[in-house]
Amino acid sequence: MNKLSENVEVTLDLNIQTLNNSAAASTWRSMRTYDVGLYRCISGAIAAGGALAWQVWQAQDGAGTNAKVIAGKTAAHTDAEDDTVKEIEVHGEELDASEQVGVAGGFCYIKVVATETGTQDAVVACELLREAARYKGATMPA
Repeated sequence: MNKLSENVEVTLDLNIQTLNNSAAASTWRSMRTYDVGLYRCISGAIAAGGALAWQVWQAQDGAGTNAKVIAGKTAAHTDAEDDTVKEIEVHGEELDASEQVGVAGGFCYIKVVATETGTQDAVVACELLREAARYKGATMPA
């Protein structure tokens, strides 16, 4: 039986910060050796009238080549949802021409973008769990 830590890699992808009519993006992360990624989008205090929109993007490499939003991979927080977590799950086969299934030049990198869409302070953070490493002992690619 494998330990959970052998199959799941957890990274704090978006450090705790305050947004105000602004956006923040995580680092591009490879999904090449993982079957599924789960973004845990965390809201802290959201001032009255504030709102958060989360989107997951895909790209062909860690530099963001041909980056685009993954349709349907979004979440939102309102000012009534302080201190809550929303989850966005991304499976390798949901990426365009994923290299996971052997298509050269496919999209295998993901990142999350948080946007505060009002003019109020909103505290945010996000962690990424990548699960079911395709190869035992998978390490995070650069």
